[in-house]
Amino acid sequence: MTRRLLRSWLVVFVFLAAVGLSPAAAQEAGPIYVVQDGDTIWGISQTFGVDPAALLDANGLTAN
Repeated sequence: MTRRLLRSWLVVFVFLAAVGLSPAAAQEAGPIYVVQDGDTIWGISQTFGVDPAALLDANGLTAN
């Protein structure tokens, strides 16, 4: 192989190694709930025993 081809393979290998070795982000442990039509923040918060404001905050939502 030529030096140029070897260099190209080296660049590809380094790129793939860098991308493939990054750790996956873990989700926090906790219940998963799929919101149903007609659900409210208050109702969901009561089901799981959490403060409605904390539920909004944990999901990146704001109250209207």
